[in-house]
Amino acid sequence: MKDFDSNRDASWSGSGIRMGGGKSVSIGSRGMAESSALIPAFGRIKLIAKRRSGNGGIRLQVLGDDDSIFLDEKISLSSSSWSEHSFDVCSEKNLRGKVRIVRAKNSIGGVEIGRVLISSDKVREVIKPKKAKSENIIKKSELELLFRFSATTPVSVAIIIPYGIYGGAEVYLKSILNKMDTKMVNIELLYLSENLLKNKIENRRVRQIGARGLSKLGSMLSTENYDVVVYYNSAKVYKLCSGLVASGAIDSKIIEIYHSDFIWPDAVAKERSRRGVDRIFRVSKSLCCDLSGIDKDDIINIPVGIDLELFKNRDGRDFRIENNLPVNSAIIGTVCRLSPEKNLRKLLSIAKEMKDYIFVIIGDGPERASLEALASENVKFFGHRNEIHKYYSLFDAFILTSRMEGTPISMLEAMASNLPVFVPRVGGIPDVIFDGENGFFLKDEINETVELISKNIDNVNMGKAARKYIEENHDLAEISGRFLTNLLPDAGLYSFNDGEAEVLPGRYV
Repeated sequence: MKDFDSNRDASWSGSGIRMGGGKSVSIGSRGMAESSALIPAFGRIKLIAKRRSGNGGIRLQVLGDDDSIFLDEKISLSSSSWSEHSFDVCSEKNLRGKVRIVRAKNSIGGVEIGRVLISSDKVREVIKPKKAKSENIIKKSELELLFRFSATTPVSVAIIIPYGIYGGAEVYLKSILNKMDTKMVNIELLYLSENLLKNKIENRRVRQIGARGLSKLGSMLSTENYDVVVYYNSAKVYKLCSGLVASGAIDSKIIEIYHSDFIWPDAVAKERSRRGVDRIFRVSKSLCCDLSGIDKDDIINIPVGIDLELFKNRDGRDFRIENNLPVNSAIIGTVCRLSPEKNLRKLLSIAKEMKDYIFVIIGDGPERASLEALASENVKFFGHRNEIHKYYSLFDAFILTSRMEGTPISMLEAMASNLPVFVPRVGGIPDVIFDGENGFFLKDEINETVELISKNIDNVNMGKAARKYIEENHDLAEISGRFLTNLLPDAGLYSFNDGEAEVLPGRYV
């Protein structure tokens, strides 16, 4: 949110002025336009203007109420098209002042001022890590960054929730937002549809607002002009944000969270180029490698975060009794949405060949009734469950049979719970699973998969290796911090790749 936006705050007065359409103001020869404004201690002023006729000379000033001068810049508007001019402004403390636009004494013709914006600048000091592998490379485990922020207002962030589905993308956001220290940001979730996410946000500093439709969303983004706008999954939302930036309706930083290459009618994954997007957070390093229109340095790896205290190895004996499951039988479990892409018919085929094992399916979805009709007696359907972390204690092993995936959160949660995992080689899974080292890939043939599971369901070392991988790569405390610091408009001093952080000049993290 801006300290001053002429489209919202201006009350122009002066001489030789005429109000145009919207909030623009035209200034004639030797005229002057002035409006009161909040002047930040440290900030930046942006002027959008054009020459209507004549020589187009103007002077842009930022003044205190006592006419002390904080900015005085001469500008020549040489084109009849809109042009943008930006300058740093410093008043050393927040104060009520004014913006003044003065035509030169020798001015001829008229100019039109489309918009004036003044925004606070976040002043930061980054203290470098105490330990360093070299001048430019440090180990992620040694990363000790301290931030001191001096800002007139926190960074304003809008995160657009595009659909009513509560899936992996929403779980990703829920985990990060509930863990994130939001003192330096004001976050608003803008819902285009009702979503269960609304009931799962525990961070009281996060505001939740119903947008209900692209038209209303566009109006909200233009009116508020957030510092940062975040979207994910929806091509329609991407095109809306891109269009608002191109038209000058907003000057927000635009960030996309790229979850998977799934294709559906409104999938943003169908768009293989980006316009007006400043940064992409991808949950897996194998994603969006072929996108055009965005610099590769602005594609940042921020994987799914797992709460290591919540998901851990725990004794599930009493919980099995509570859920009417035998204490001494081997149980293979899955947690997923019961929908076609999860390919649960393959899981049912495996279960029919492993009748001495119990299979537990946690989750709900459109295929539940048909799957229950096909299932053998050793398959138990638990439906949707809250406090899902408790249910991994029921399992001796975890299985996933999806045809397509991004980076499945349930797989990561199972790994954090010290379970051997048996998963397909699809989507972002091969970025996490190293076959035979921290998990296993399912075989093409059912009988080969049955043999693989039977031999490794008691593989304690595999469970330990899985947990260690999560500790080193998906610790939610670190991931939420990384998300926050790259969310800020000037983020990115460090680029995280393969367990190391590389110093990038001119970027902050």
